[in-house]
Amino acid sequence: MGEDKCCIKKCVISIVVVAVAYFLLDMLVWHVILGGMVMENMNLWRPMDVAQSKMWVAYIGYILFAWVFTWIYYKGYECGKCPKMQGLKYGAMVGLLVWGAGNMLQYPFSNMTDNLYIGSALCGIVEYTILGFVTGFMCCMGQKCDDKSDKGGRCCS
Repeated sequence: MGEDKCCIKKCVISIVVVAVAYFLLDMLVWHVILGGMVMENMNLWRPMDVAQSKMWVAYIGYILFAWVFTWIYYKGYECGKCPKMQGLKYGAMVGLLVWGAGNMLQYPFSNMTDNLYIGSALCGIVEYTILGFVTGFMCCMGQKCDDKSDKGGRCCS
């Protein structure tokens, strides 16, 4: 019973940390790194006041993403392997799927500049790789990477 509470607590904390990390990374990517390219393509986005009024949808999206992203990681975690390295690999693969393949699938249909497509794809892959590491880090908090005593990485033992 105590192990289940620890597992639930660790999962909830992981979801919150991943959601906050994703939000902060998105601010860095879209406002700092790609900010100039975004400004050059302002005609592709809603006016700022309209976008701000709909931000609540994005906040829910960050939480939903973090929940699903963390859940998939925890379900696929391999006992006996370093959770942080698994997180890096997992994040990179999800990044390639979402930002690599996803951007390629949208490229013929959207009117973004080539540089913005390439920049967003590269930043997105790096961002998801970092989120994977964060998820793996949260999974192994309180244990060493070579600790084989964990039970699938899902709970403290």
